[in-house]
Amino acid sequence: MFNNDGSSGVSNGFSGGSSTTPSGAVAKKYVYTVTERNERSYWTKLGVGFVNRDGSITLRLDAIPVNGMLQIRDEDYSARGRTGGAQ
Repeated sequence: MFNNDGSSGVSNGFSGGSSTTPSGAVAKKYVYTVTERNERSYWTKLGVGFVNRDGSITLRLDAIPVNGMLQIRDEDYSARGRTGGAQ
């Protein structure tokens, strides 16, 4: 599933095709699905996304949501430590 750093351990498969941040790191996003139960929102991490040079996003999913909804967030959003449900 996911490594300790939150990555899925799978390369994006497009060496040289991904855009990078100013520090030279590959621009990465996290993919979630949000389900509502008992008036609460539950976020489940499904995979990662990589921003390509042309601005498109390549997704690597470890699961497919049954509700058909994907929430794609910047990597720094995940590091902020959300508390509670959806924002």
